[in-house]
Amino acid sequence: MKNKVVMTAFMLIIASSAVSAGSFDSAFESDFFSSDSSMDSEEWFSDDFFSDDGSEEDEGSQDESSNDEEESTDEEDFFSSDDWFSDDFFNDDETDTREDDSEREEERDEDAGTGEVTEEAYILEAPEEGEEWFEAGSDEWVSYVNPRDEYKREFASYQGEGSGKICITLLNEDEEVIAGETLPDTQVTVPTGESLDWHPHANPFTVDLPLTENYERPLDSDQFGTSPDMVQGDGYIDSHCIEWHDLAEDATIQYGEAEITGAHADEVEVVGYIQQPHEAWDTDVDPVEDAESYEEAGGGWTMHEEGSHGQAVVVLQLDR
Repeated sequence: MKNKVVMTAFMLIIASSAVSAGSFDSAFESDFFSSDSSMDSEEWFSDDFFSDDGSEEDEGSQDESSNDEEESTDEEDFFSSDDWFSDDFFNDDETDTREDDSEREEERDEDAGTGEVTEEAYILEAPEEGEEWFEAGSDEWVSYVNPRDEYKREFASYQGEGSGKICITLLNEDEEVIAGETLPDTQVTVPTGESLDWHPHANPFTVDLPLTENYERPLDSDQFGTSPDMVQGDGYIDSHCIEWHDLAEDATIQYGEAEITGAHADEVEVVGYIQQPHEAWDTDVDPVEDAESYEEAGGGWTMHEEGSHGQAVVVLQLDR
C-alpha cells in the first residue's frame, strides 16, 4: 500500500511538471515572439540590442586611445621629430652659425670695399695681338701702344737701352679704377728730373682730369693684377703713363711728390707710391696695400747694365 502511495505521488509530480513546462513554453513562445513585445531577427543584431556591450567596448577603446594619445603626446613633447629640426632645438648652434656667416660677410665686405662709390669703375680690356693699341709681347711681358711714349733719339742722341715709365692710377672708394669723370678741371702733377728734360710729356709729368676728355687713350697700361690667361697683368688697363727709351744704361731717374690742384683737389688723396727699379714690372701687387710713402718708395732709381729699366706708379683715390 505504501509503495502504491509513493508511486502515485511520483506520477502526480511528473504530470504536474509536464503541465507546467507546457504552459511556460506556450507563454514564452506567445510573449517573447509576439509582434508587440518580442524582437524580430533584425533587432537581434541591431546597435540598440548590442548597445550596452558596444558602449563598453567603445569606452574601452577610448580609454586605450586616450592612453595612447597621452603616451604619444608625452613622447612628442620629449622627443618630437619636429623638435629635432626646430629653431628652438638648435637655437644655440644656429645662432653661432648666423654669427659666423655674419663675420664672413663682413670680411668679404672689407675685402671688396664699401660698395658705395661716387664714381663708377672705368673698365677697359687690354687689347689682344692684332688689335688696335696692342704693341708687342713675349713669353714674359706685353706692351700696349701709349701715345705718351717717346724715344730720345727723336729729340736728341741715342744713349743706350735705358727705359722706363711713370704712371698714375686713380681709384674710387671701392678701389676700382676710374677715369676721373667726376673731377673736371683737376690736375695731377709729378715733377721729374734732368734725365727726362728732353721728354715732351715730362718735367713735369702732368695729367688733366677727366682722362676721357683730355686724352686719346685715357688708360694705356696694365700695372695691377694677374690672370692665368695673361703673360703679364690681369687683362684690364688701369693706369695712365709716360714712357721713355734710349737713355744711358747708368742714367738716374728722379720724380717728386705728386701734387693735386684744381676744382676738386680736396677730393683726391695720394695713397702712396709703388716703385720697381731694374726689372720688368711685376703686376702681382695691390695698388692700395702695396703703396708706400714717397720716402719709403725712394723717389727714383739709378739704372745699370743688367738693370736698365724701372717703373713707378702714383696711386690716387677719391676721398669724399
